[in-house]
Amino acid sequence: MKNSLERAYSQFYKNIHTMFQNLFRLMDTTLWPLTLLLAFVFLAQALNNDSTIITFVVLGMIGWQVVQQTQMGIAVSYMDEFWSNSLTHLFVTPIRLWEFVLGGVLTGLLKCIIVVALFFATASIIYGVSIPDPVTFGAALFFLFLFGISLGMINLALIFPHGENAIFVVWTIPDILVVMSGVYYPLELLPQPLYSIVQFLPSSHAFNLIKSTVGMANADWIALIGLSAVWLVGSWLILVYSYHYSKKTGKLVRVG
Repeated sequence: MKNSLERAYSQFYKNIHTMFQNLFRLMDTTLWPLTLLLAFVFLAQALNNDSTIITFVVLGMIGWQVVQQTQMGIAVSYMDEFWSNSLTHLFVTPIRLWEFVLGGVLTGLLKCIIVVALFFATASIIYGVSIPDPVTFGAALFFLFLFGISLGMINLALIFPHGENAIFVVWTIPDILVVMSGVYYPLELLPQPLYSIVQFLPSSHAFNLIKSTVGMANADWIALIGLSAVWLVGSWLILVYSYHYSKKTGKLVRVG
C-alpha cells in the first residue's frame, strides 16, 4: 500500500510541478474561473441586483468549478503524458490504473481548493457574499467533487482508445451536464423529457442542495447519495474496461 500511495503521489507531484512551473498553466485555475465568476455576477446585477441572487450565483459558480476542476485534474494528467510522448514509458512502469487516477484526483482537489479560495475571497471582498449554511454547502461541494471524479473517469475512458481526437470531451461533456443540472435555475424550467433525464444526474440533486441554502429548492438526499455511488462505481467499471480494451488492441502504445 505504501508503494501504491507513493506512485499516486508521484503523479500528483508531477502535475503540480508542471502547473506551477509555467504560469500559463495556472490560468485555468485563476484567471479563467475568475472571469467566468465576474461575468455571471455582472449579469445577475444587471438583471436583478439582489443580494440573495448574487449569493446564489456565486455558490452555483463555485459548485460548477468544483466539477470542472476535478474532472480536468484526471483527464489532463493523461493528456500531459500524451503531449509529451511519454505514454509508453508511463505504462511500462509499475503504476496501476487506480494509482494514476488517484494522482489526478489529488491534482483536481488542489485545483478546487485554489479556485474555491479565490472565489470566496473575491465574492466576500467585492460583494460581501457569505455562505448561509456552510455545512449544507460543504456537503454539496463534496458530492459535486465525487461527480467530477466520475466525469473525469468517463472522459479518460473515452480518451484511452481515441487519444487527441477525443480531447474535446474534457471541456464539452462536463459543461453540458452541469448546465443541464440547473446551476442557476429551477429544474422545472426544463422540458419534461429532459427534466426526467436529469433526475438521474447526481449533480442536479447536488445543485438543489446548494439552492436549498438560499431557500430556492429542496434536496433529495437519498437520490443524491445513491446516484453518486452508482455513477462513481459505474464510471470506474467503464474506465477499467476501456483501459484493458485499449491495452489489448495496442491503442495505448500507438497514441504514445
